[in-house]
Amino acid sequence: MFIITLRSKEDGVYSVLSESGDHIIPLFEDEDDADRYLDLLEIEDPSYPPMKVTPIDEDVIIKACTDRSQKYSIITSDDFIIPPKSRTWLFLKLYDGRTSFLREMFLLKLIYHLIKLIWLLVLMALEKVQF
Repeated sequence: MFIITLRSKEDGVYSVLSESGDHIIPLFEDEDDADRYLDLLEIEDPSYPPMKVTPIDEDVIIKACTDRSQKYSIITSDDFIIPPKSRTWLFLKLYDGRTSFLREMFLLKLIYHLIKLIWLLVLMALEKVQF
């Protein structure tokens, strides 16, 4: 697992504020996905404090979240998420709780798969047309 933390303080863990006001920590299964998300954060708002992707044992982070009632969401390699447009990021000491996929993540995942489908259809169409 990988989390996003403050570069200078690893117990400052990045979280997203949901529409319902919950702070949710994204837990990335894939380091590349965490790196891409961090790149998008930095592009979206260069004033974010310096951050880094930090590897962490899955059992350790889930137990820490559970012990502190901190909500989290596991981001698999099949998921596609982008940072929120508004400044809804927070750095928290770990809380607890588990949440299912956020509605926004579901919609982004759906869009991602639709784009993949369209791309495959384009490739299939190009194979039928020979240049």
